[in-house]
Amino acid sequence: MLSIYAHLKNKESIWGNYLEVGYGSIKQGENSDWTKTDDKIDFTSKYGKKAFSNWYYAALLNFKTQMTAGYNYPDTEVKISDFLAPAYVLGAVGFDYKPKHATLTAFIAPFTSKTTIVNNQMLSESGAYGIKKGKNSLNEFGGYIRLFYKSELLTNIELQSKLDLFSNYVNKPQAIDVSWEVLITMKVNKYISATINTHLLYDDAFKNTIEFTNELKKYINSHNDTAVIEVFPSKYGVWEEFIHRGQWRIRILQ
Repeated sequence: MLSIYAHLKNKESIWGNYLEVGYGSIKQGENSDWTKTDDKIDFTSKYGKKAFSNWYYAALLNFKTQMTAGYNYPDTEVKISDFLAPAYVLGAVGFDYKPKHATLTAFIAPFTSKTTIVNNQMLSESGAYGIKKGKNSLNEFGGYIRLFYKSELLTNIELQSKLDLFSNYVNKPQAIDVSWEVLITMKVNKYISATINTHLLYDDAFKNTIEFTNELKKYINSHNDTAVIEVFPSKYGVWEEFIHRGQWRIRILQ
């Protein structure tokens, strides 16, 4: 994982830029395929103007995506993600709480624009990631909170945690999107360190589809059968969404 940051600070303002790029894969057994364990591009730029005490008027821009295609492993036939599919662009204006020596900082933005991009036609036609079928983007307006915590747990063991919360004012504001990352870094010596990383994601737009799909998977597995979910036209032909023996698939009908 690569992590780069640059700060510019004076008495009245602060500007921070952060870039995180990570990629990892694992192969278990001679006959198994390589499976991605990490894949992300995450860039954040935040500017703050001194308001009072430890508070700043602030604006934030964030961009997230992945570099390569992702699959519902062990199924590697149908993509569930790709470069810029999805990608998230978030712009927010609010207040930043940033004490000089505190381990916790908070960014609170009541005015936030969030755009979801799906630049893959197959995923677009299937309505992936909450967008309408055939569209390539979804725009939302709401409120956003980012909490960042950093602390040294023990000598040479550091904990970092980042929590992002977004609520859409227009559509189901009580259904909050959650992104929670935890990184533990253990320094072995001057040249070697080990890390433990977790990332929890929740989006209510996917919940009903996931629950429906899981129930169908149980049924299909028990009956050794195929269930067609939907057939719909596109400029590439007619696509069929279906589940076969517990695996979600999309194919073009000849």
